[in-house]
Amino acid sequence: MGLFKTIFMAGAAGITYYSYNKYVATTKSLNSIDVNIDNIHDVSINLQHIKAKIDLKISNPSVYNLGVSTFDLISITEIQFFNKKNGSFIGVAKTKLSKVVIPAKESIKLKNIQVAIPVQSILENTSFFLGNANENLKIVLIFKVLGKEYLLNSE
Repeated sequence: MGLFKTIFMAGAAGITYYSYNKYVATTKSLNSIDVNIDNIHDVSINLQHIKAKIDLKISNPSVYNLGVSTFDLISITEIQFFNKKNGSFIGVAKTKLSKVVIPAKESIKLKNIQVAIPVQSILENTSFFLGNANENLKIVLIFKVLGKEYLLNSE
C-alpha cells in the first residue's frame, strides 16, 4: 500500500508541476502579443452607432506557443478599442473566440469581427479618426484562461 501511495503522490506532483509551468508559459506569451487591425470592411452607419467588420492580426513574438486547441481553456471574450492619446473609449467587439492557437514566432488573422462604435465616441475622438488609426489605437483583448480573465493591452 505504501508503494501505491508514493506513486500516486509523485504523479500528482508531476501533474501539478506541468500545469504550473504551462500557466507560466501562457502568461508570458499573453504579455508579449502584438495586436493590429489588418482590414476594416462592411461599414454601416445609423444615428446611434457605426458597425463594421474588422480583421485583426495577432502576432506572438515569444518562444512559447499560445493556446490549447483541444480543451477550450483559452478564449477571447471581448475586444475593446481606445484612443491611445487620451485613453477614451472608442468601441467594443463581443466575441466568443476559442480554439485560438498562435504558435511561437508566428501570427494569425481573426477575420470578420463585428465592432460597434457609438457615434458620440466618434465625435469625441475626431482627431483620432483623421490620423493613422493603427498608430493612435489601443486594443485591449480580454482573455479567459482557466476561468480567470486577463487583459492584454496592445501598447
